[in-house]
Amino acid sequence: MDIALKAISPAVNDPTTALTCIDQLGRILMRASMREPPTTTLRDPDGCVRVTLRRTSFPRMLDVAFSQIRHYGKADVAVPLRLMRLLSELAAAIP
Repeated sequence: MDIALKAISPAVNDPTTALTCIDQLGRILMRASMREPPTTTLRDPDGCVRVTLRRTSFPRMLDVAFSQIRHYGKADVAVPLRLMRLLSELAAAIP
């Protein structure tokens, strides 16, 4: 996400790199959506819960990955179009 933001900044103005970053983030999110959710509790050998982990929700991952890119990339038509295409692909592939 940071690389995409730098790429779409006026000083760099490299939308191709930003689009490549969006595609990579999409691949990562696609893989994350297909995995089994990790266990949220860790137990000792006796079965007592020792650690409870908070999971990051998929909507939160989407927000972290794309909200700033969407905001700062809206001036370049290719960025919102790529984001819409990617979100469409994710929606079609994720049960």
